[in-house]
Amino acid sequence: MRHFPITIVALSLILLFKSVQAQEISSVSEARFLTLEYVDRLPKKLLATKSVVFVKMDSPKGYPKGRGDWKSFAEEAHKTFKRTNIDAVAYYYFDDVFSSDASIKAFSETLAKRQISNIILWKKTYKNNSPYYSMAITSFNKEETFIKDGQKAWKVENTEASTCLNTLYGLANRLGLSVKNLMVNDVPEFFASVDVIKGQRYEAFPIDLKSEKLAVVKFKSIVIPETGIDEATRSILTGFNESVAKKNETLDLLMKTYYPFEYGLVAPTLSIKEIRDEGYQFVIGHIGSTGKVLKENLSYKFDEQDTHYISVAWEGERNALTKISAEMPVIKYYFQQTFTKNTYLGTKWDTAANWEDSLRNFLNNLKKEVVQ
Repeated sequence: MRHFPITIVALSLILLFKSVQAQEISSVSEARFLTLEYVDRLPKKLLATKSVVFVKMDSPKGYPKGRGDWKSFAEEAHKTFKRTNIDAVAYYYFDDVFSSDASIKAFSETLAKRQISNIILWKKTYKNNSPYYSMAITSFNKEETFIKDGQKAWKVENTEASTCLNTLYGLANRLGLSVKNLMVNDVPEFFASVDVIKGQRYEAFPIDLKSEKLAVVKFKSIVIPETGIDEATRSILTGFNESVAKKNETLDLLMKTYYPFEYGLVAPTLSIKEIRDEGYQFVIGHIGSTGKVLKENLSYKFDEQDTHYISVAWEGERNALTKISAEMPVIKYYFQQTFTKNTYLGTKWDTAANWEDSLRNFLNNLKKEVVQ
């Protein structure tokens, strides 16, 4: 899990349709979906096959990052899906699926096993500080990439959610698509957890790091298509790749500063086997979601009634306890053995809202436990 060495050609914020591209792109997944080719037709078998819905809700400018009441937002959409005969069998919050290579791999396998054929992306964002809604529907390729380069998709966007939903319903009726989905659920089913840990799980640090070189997987840039995108999109993708280069510089600097043993930066295109074949016995990875979802996905014991978790952070050379909402998006790092897939979470809950602070916390806790 090198971040987990899988082709990270997956999403991570989707639904940034080209009219809302002023927003900053923060992951290769968002960037990839800017290359979708939008058409005025729906997938031919949309009403005869299963769909998954990925929901995303941005916060208004100046407000803390959060998810809002995303389930109510999804429930409203499901009413339209039902009357349209769209069999939306599973709803996920977008970031739970696309936070890391590990989660991408696990969720793509789960959806493929469930015979999902379509992806519906349903998002609420803000444009000039006013609510703006967008929906995209495309096919699922049943691979870790989720979509192909330049894949066709249908989209709608508007300042009113109801307009988007009614547009979908009207178009589906006009197209006369074959209908086989006659038993659509009355209410949406929400999912968040998935088994991202392979092998044994340890709330400890591997002592063998003292003698084994650690693989650190670099952040991945995107291959910019030579044709098929406009100059505005090309500019955004170029800017994204420039930001990835800076992130990799920061990643290397943080490792040099806080990691006490030997490590090497490796390409994000390598598989876990290829990393092992290069002589690395361990790789560092991360996963992101709300604290509550992470606790479940990583098999931590927790009380469902907890509203906050205490994270062991660091201020300079001293550790400090930080109280973070259970519903706040955070990132957790871990080590994984490349052969056994055993996962080492460390001895502390040391999450943070951004990857830099989370990595710093994790490595400082490692030094305190293993070096001292």
